[in-house]
Amino acid sequence: SHAPSMPSCRDGNIRQAGSTMRLVSYSLRVAPQMVRPGVLVTHGDASHRAIVVLDCIRVLEHRHGHVAPRRASMRELLAAGPAILDDLRAAVSWAARQGMAELQATDPPLAYDWSLVKFQPPEPNPSSVRLVRGCFGVRASGRSGRGEAAGERREIRYVYGNPTSLIGPDAVVDAPDTAQLDFEPSLALFVGTAGRNITPEAAWGHLAGIAIANQWVARDLERNETAARWG
Repeated sequence: SHAPSMPSCRDGNIRQAGSTMRLVSYSLRVAPQMVRPGVLVTHGDASHRAIVVLDCIRVLEHRHGHVAPRRASMRELLAAGPAILDDLRAAVSWAARQGMAELQATDPPLAYDWSLVKFQPPEPNPSSVRLVRGCFGVRASGRSGRGEAAGERREIRYVYGNPTSLIGPDAVVDAPDTAQLDFEPSLALFVGTAGRNITPEAAWGHLAGIAIANQWVARDLERNETAARWG
Protein backbone atom coordinates (compact mmCIF):
# COMPACT_ATOMS: atom_id res chain seq x y z
CA SER A 1 0.00 0.00 0.00
CA HIS A 2 1.46 3.30 -0.99
CA ALA A 3 1.99 6.03 1.58
CA PRO A 4 1.21 9.62 0.51
CA SER A 5 4.82 10.91 0.64
CA MET A 6 7.59 9.89 -1.75
CA PRO A 7 10.93 8.73 -0.33
CA SER A 8 13.99 10.86 -0.91
CA CYS A 9 17.62 9.80 -1.09
CA ARG A 10 21.12 11.20 -1.27
CA ASP A 11 24.75 10.28 -0.57
CA GLY A 12 24.36 6.85 -2.17
CA ASN A 13 22.32 5.45 0.71
CA ILE A 14 18.69 4.44 1.03
CA ARG A 15 16.39 7.12 2.38
CA GLN A 16 12.74 6.92 3.43
CA ALA A 17 10.99 10.26 3.91
CA GLY A 18 8.98 10.96 7.04
CA SER A 19 7.38 8.31 9.25
CA THR A 20 5.26 6.80 6.47
CA MET A 21 6.22 3.65 4.58
CA ARG A 22 5.31 2.49 1.11
CA LEU A 23 4.47 -1.15 1.81
CA VAL A 24 4.31 -3.65 -1.04
CA SER A 25 3.87 -7.37 -1.54
CA TYR A 26 6.42 -8.83 -3.91
CA SER A 27 7.91 -12.04 -5.22
CA LEU A 28 11.19 -12.67 -6.96
CA ARG A 29 10.81 -13.19 -10.70
CA VAL A 30 12.71 -16.46 -10.34
CA ALA A 31 10.29 -17.63 -7.59
CA PRO A 32 6.88 -16.04 -8.30
CA GLN A 33 4.96 -18.30 -5.88
CA MET A 34 6.82 -16.98 -2.81
CA VAL A 35 5.03 -13.69 -1.99
CA ARG A 36 6.51 -11.58 0.82
CA PRO A 37 5.90 -8.13 2.36
CA GLY A 38 8.38 -5.40 1.53
CA VAL A 39 9.05 -1.67 1.73
CA LEU A 40 9.60 0.30 -1.47
CA VAL A 41 12.49 2.77 -1.18
CA THR A 42 15.08 4.41 -3.43
CA HIS A 43 18.85 4.51 -3.34
CA GLY A 44 21.59 6.33 -5.17
CA ASP A 45 22.50 9.95 -5.67
CA ALA A 46 21.28 12.76 -7.93
CA SER A 47 23.06 11.28 -10.94
CA HIS A 48 21.77 7.73 -10.52
CA ARG A 49 18.78 6.55 -8.53
CA ALA A 50 17.22 3.11 -8.42
CA ILE A 51 14.16 1.59 -6.79
CA VAL A 52 14.83 -1.04 -4.14
CA VAL A 53 12.57 -3.41 -2.19
CA LEU A 54 13.55 -4.06 1.43
CA ASP A 55 12.23 -7.38 2.73
CA CYS A 56 10.14 -6.50 5.81
CA ILE A 57 10.52 -9.79 7.63
CA ARG A 58 14.25 -10.20 7.05
CA VAL A 59 15.00 -6.61 8.07
CA LEU A 60 12.94 -7.07 11.27
CA GLU A 61 14.73 -10.33 12.05
CA HIS A 62 18.13 -8.79 11.34
CA ARG A 63 17.62 -5.66 13.45
CA HIS A 64 15.12 -6.62 16.15
CA GLY A 65 15.24 -10.40 16.40
CA HIS A 66 11.63 -10.91 15.32
CA VAL A 67 10.98 -14.53 14.38
CA ALA A 68 8.43 -14.86 11.58
CA PRO A 69 7.12 -17.79 9.57
CA ARG A 70 8.89 -18.43 6.29
CA ARG A 71 5.81 -17.47 4.32
CA ALA A 72 4.90 -14.39 6.39
CA SER A 73 2.39 -12.24 4.54
CA MET A 74 1.37 -8.58 4.56
CA ARG A 75 -1.82 -9.59 6.34
CA GLU A 76 0.14 -11.25 9.17
CA LEU A 77 2.50 -8.28 9.39
CA LEU A 78 -0.35 -5.79 9.80
CA ALA A 79 -2.21 -8.06 12.24
CA ALA A 80 0.83 -7.97 14.54
CA GLY A 81 -0.15 -4.42 15.52
CA PRO A 82 1.39 -0.93 15.53
CA ALA A 83 4.43 -1.92 17.62
CA ILE A 84 5.91 -4.10 14.88
CA LEU A 85 5.40 -1.31 12.34
CA ASP A 86 7.32 1.03 14.66
CA ASP A 87 10.13 -1.55 14.72
CA LEU A 88 9.96 -1.73 10.93
CA ARG A 89 10.30 2.06 10.64
CA ALA A 90 13.38 1.87 12.88
CA ALA A 91 14.78 -0.94 10.71
CA VAL A 92 14.20 1.11 7.56
CA SER A 93 15.96 4.04 9.23
CA TRP A 94 18.91 1.72 9.95
CA ALA A 95 18.91 0.56 6.33
CA ALA A 96 19.11 4.21 5.28
CA ARG A 97 22.59 4.33 6.76
CA GLN A 98 23.76 1.25 4.86
CA GLY A 99 24.90 0.86 1.30
CA MET A 100 23.33 -1.61 -1.11
CA ALA A 101 26.43 -3.85 -0.90
CA GLU A 102 25.88 -4.33 2.84
CA LEU A 103 22.16 -5.01 2.45
CA GLN A 104 22.77 -7.59 -0.26
CA ALA A 105 25.68 -9.28 1.54
CA THR A 106 23.39 -11.31 3.83
CA ASP A 107 22.04 -14.73 2.83
CA PRO A 108 19.28 -14.30 1.81
CA PRO A 109 19.61 -10.57 0.99
CA LEU A 110 17.76 -7.88 2.91
CA ALA A 111 17.10 -5.87 -0.26
CA TYR A 112 16.55 -6.45 -3.98
CA ASP A 113 16.75 -4.18 -6.97
CA TRP A 114 13.24 -3.70 -8.27
CA SER A 115 14.13 -5.24 -11.65
CA LEU A 116 14.45 -8.60 -9.86
CA VAL A 117 10.98 -8.54 -8.30
CA LYS A 118 7.39 -8.87 -9.45
CA PHE A 119 4.92 -6.67 -7.58
CA GLN A 120 1.77 -8.36 -6.31
CA PRO A 121 -1.42 -6.77 -4.91
CA PRO A 122 -0.48 -4.91 -1.70
CA GLU A 123 -2.58 -7.47 0.20
CA PRO A 124 -2.80 -10.60 -2.00
CA ASN A 125 -5.20 -12.51 0.29
CA PRO A 126 -7.72 -10.12 1.87
CA SER A 127 -10.56 -11.59 3.91
CA SER A 128 -13.06 -9.30 2.20
CA VAL A 129 -13.28 -6.80 -0.67
CA ARG A 130 -15.99 -4.16 -0.74
CA LEU A 131 -16.57 -1.86 -3.71
CA VAL A 132 -18.01 1.42 -2.46
CA ARG A 133 -20.54 2.98 -4.82
CA GLY A 134 -21.06 6.19 -2.89
CA CYS A 135 -22.30 7.81 0.29
CA PHE A 136 -25.97 8.73 0.20
CA GLY A 137 -28.25 10.65 2.53
CA VAL A 138 -31.01 8.53 4.08
CA ARG A 139 -34.05 10.11 5.63
CA ALA A 140 -34.57 8.78 9.15
CA SER A 141 -37.85 8.96 11.04
CA GLY A 142 -37.36 10.24 14.59
CA ARG A 143 -34.05 9.68 16.35
CA SER A 144 -31.83 6.62 16.28
CA GLY A 145 -29.92 5.12 19.18
CA ARG A 146 -26.95 7.28 18.16
CA GLY A 147 -28.96 10.47 18.57
CA GLU A 148 -29.29 11.18 14.83
CA ALA A 149 -32.21 13.42 13.99
CA ALA A 150 -34.48 12.87 10.98
CA GLY A 151 -32.69 13.50 7.69
CA GLU A 152 -29.17 13.43 9.19
CA ARG A 153 -28.23 9.79 8.58
CA ARG A 154 -25.91 8.88 5.73
CA GLU A 155 -25.19 5.41 4.41
CA ILE A 156 -22.31 3.98 2.39
CA ARG A 157 -23.57 1.82 -0.48
CA TYR A 158 -21.28 -1.01 -1.51
CA VAL A 159 -21.20 -4.41 -3.16
CA TYR A 160 -18.92 -7.33 -2.33
CA GLY A 161 -15.99 -8.03 -4.64
CA ASN A 162 -14.13 -11.28 -5.15
CA PRO A 163 -11.09 -11.45 -2.80
CA THR A 164 -9.39 -13.97 -5.12
CA SER A 165 -9.58 -11.69 -8.17
CA LEU A 166 -6.90 -9.18 -7.16
CA ILE A 167 -3.84 -8.99 -9.42
CA GLY A 168 -0.63 -6.98 -9.35
CA PRO A 169 0.40 -4.13 -11.66
CA ASP A 170 2.41 -6.42 -13.97
CA ALA A 171 -0.25 -9.11 -14.32
CA VAL A 172 -2.24 -9.80 -17.49
CA VAL A 173 -5.97 -9.19 -17.08
CA ASP A 174 -7.92 -12.41 -17.67
CA ALA A 175 -11.04 -10.77 -19.06
CA PRO A 176 -14.36 -12.56 -19.59
CA ASP A 177 -15.96 -12.89 -23.01
CA THR A 178 -17.09 -9.29 -23.46
CA ALA A 179 -17.16 -6.61 -26.13
CA GLN A 180 -17.25 -3.77 -23.59
CA LEU A 181 -14.29 -4.15 -21.25
CA ASP A 182 -13.84 -0.96 -19.25
CA PHE A 183 -11.87 0.16 -16.19
CA GLU A 184 -12.57 2.39 -13.22
CA PRO A 185 -9.65 4.06 -11.40
CA SER A 186 -10.31 3.78 -7.68
CA LEU A 187 -8.82 4.64 -4.32
CA ALA A 188 -8.13 1.41 -2.41
CA LEU A 189 -8.22 1.62 1.40
CA PHE A 190 -6.65 -1.25 3.34
CA VAL A 191 -8.05 -1.90 6.81
CA GLY A 192 -5.34 -2.97 9.23
CA THR A 193 -7.08 -2.73 12.62
CA ALA A 194 -10.47 -4.37 13.08
CA GLY A 195 -13.36 -2.63 14.76
CA ARG A 196 -17.12 -2.13 14.92
CA ASN A 197 -19.30 0.99 14.82
CA ILE A 198 -16.25 3.08 13.96
CA THR A 199 -16.81 6.84 13.93
CA PRO A 200 -15.61 8.94 10.98
CA GLU A 201 -13.11 10.66 13.29
CA ALA A 202 -11.53 7.33 14.30
CA ALA A 203 -11.64 5.72 10.85
CA TRP A 204 -8.17 6.79 9.70
CA GLY A 205 -6.64 5.06 12.71
CA HIS A 206 -7.93 1.72 11.40
CA LEU A 207 -6.36 2.07 7.95
CA ALA A 208 -3.07 0.35 7.16
CA GLY A 209 -2.53 2.04 3.83
CA ILE A 210 -3.86 3.60 0.65
CA ALA A 211 -3.21 2.63 -2.97
CA ILE A 212 -4.47 3.41 -6.47
CA ALA A 213 -6.43 0.53 -8.00
CA ASN A 214 -8.11 -0.23 -11.32
CA GLN A 215 -11.40 -2.07 -11.31
CA TRP A 216 -11.93 -3.91 -14.61
CA VAL A 217 -15.59 -4.10 -15.59
CA ALA A 218 -17.43 -5.88 -18.43
CA ARG A 219 -20.16 -3.28 -19.02
CA ASP A 220 -22.48 -5.58 -20.97
CA LEU A 221 -22.33 -8.28 -18.28
CA GLU A 222 -22.72 -5.64 -15.57
CA ARG A 223 -25.94 -4.33 -17.16
CA ASN A 224 -27.39 -7.83 -17.35
CA GLU A 225 -26.52 -8.62 -13.73
CA THR A 226 -27.89 -5.27 -12.53
CA ALA A 227 -31.15 -5.80 -14.36
CA ALA A 228 -31.48 -9.24 -12.80
CA ARG A 229 -30.45 -7.82 -9.38
CA TRP A 230 -27.57 -10.28 -9.07
CA GLY A 231 -25.11 -7.63 -7.90
